Amino acid sequence: SATTEGAFDRIDVLGTDGDLVTNIPLQHSARFGYAFGEGLLVVGRTTRPHWQSHFTVIARDFSTTTRSLPEEIQIERFAGTPEEMYFTLFGDAAVWRYLPAQRTLGAYVSLPGPMQLLGSKLYVIEREIGTPATNLVQIDLRSESAKRVWPDAWRNRLAQIAVVQSGALLVATEQDGELVHLIDASDGALLSSTTIDDPRAIEQWGRCVLVTSEDSRQISFFDVAERTLRPVTTWDVSGLGNKLRKARSLAVDPSNGRVYIRSKNE
Repeated sequence: SATTEGAFDRIDVLGTDGDLVTNIPLQHSARFGYAFGEGLLVVGRTTRPHWQSHFTVIARDFSTTTRSLPEEIQIERFAGTPEEMYFTLFGDAAVWRYLPAQRTLGAYVSLPGPMQLLGSKLYVIEREIGTPATNLVQIDLRSESAKRVWPDAWRNRLAQIAVVQSGALLVATEQDGELVHLIDASDGALLSSTTIDDPRAIEQWGRCVLVTSEDSRQISFFDVAERTLRPVTTWDVSGLGNKLRKARSLAVDPSNGRVYIRSKNE
């Protein structure tokens, strides 16, 4: 978890029992964190003497490596691997590749948001300024062409996307539209949609996908093994009261099925 400490943030590493393992100080803010190889990648900024973007890689032994970017490169979201790294450009309609060679991709994506990398395809949530209108864009990294999953209509605030079934499928939550979508990751075809209240976070557990309802604090389970969203069960965790004000982030320990939920974003 990220905690503000003085001018910058730190990362608090917790054990599965919730006890603190160690603190990792950062040289910048902690805006977003991502699994990265066997470690973690944290994207952030400093504001003095000017806005500057940075990312820090935290290794399994908790050692850190920070990269500071030129002032004209303002990054926000990340997708990729240690060998292939992509960032969205804050306030721009583009995705920037850090590795294998630094340059801006040719595909146009309005206000790019959360991303997922799948082989030669990069999926990006596209947004419009000042409205809940969103879409899901598939960028072919070989041609750098862009294709929208919904070419004829914007969606109502897509919140998150997740890769499931070993990369065969994508799940997207449409928060204001109260819909969950299942998408074929190979070609971007929409396979199935279903309605749930205020869907937000997504996680996989076995053959099931778990989706939180943010305000009502529920977790819906869907079996996706047959390439459709088949409802299995719903957990109501609203009884946690003030310990969980909203269900915004979700993780599952695949070794024991323990579910972790938190109110803070990503």
